[in-house]
Amino acid sequence: MIFFIIFSCATLAACRNYSDYLAREVSLTLCDAAYSYNPSKFLRSKLRASEVQTFSVDIDGGTSTGIIAILKDRNIVALTFRSQVTMSGVDLRHLLPMISSKKVLRKKTTSF
Repeated sequence: MIFFIIFSCATLAACRNYSDYLAREVSLTLCDAAYSYNPSKFLRSKLRASEVQTFSVDIDGGTSTGIIAILKDRNIVALTFRSQVTMSGVDLRHLLPMISSKKVLRKKTTSF
């Protein structure tokens, strides 16, 4: 029980520094940049990144790409990455019509 109380207090202290701006503007933009065609140009225009480095590594069955961006005006060093794993001999193209069907895209969402 004492461990739970200490853990709860530590979690509350960490949440005290939460920034909605950081979550919405910076984090989501970094996620978009990871999947953009030109992440350097994207981050320089959207977040005014002063320096952007992109790294790509081939792994077994796919690639992993990492992006490091420096946002000097906000004193942030941002890191994002994505991985793409392909399975040999498996064709997943038949799932595309199911994912992009109008029925899936018309799902009702909550206002939350």
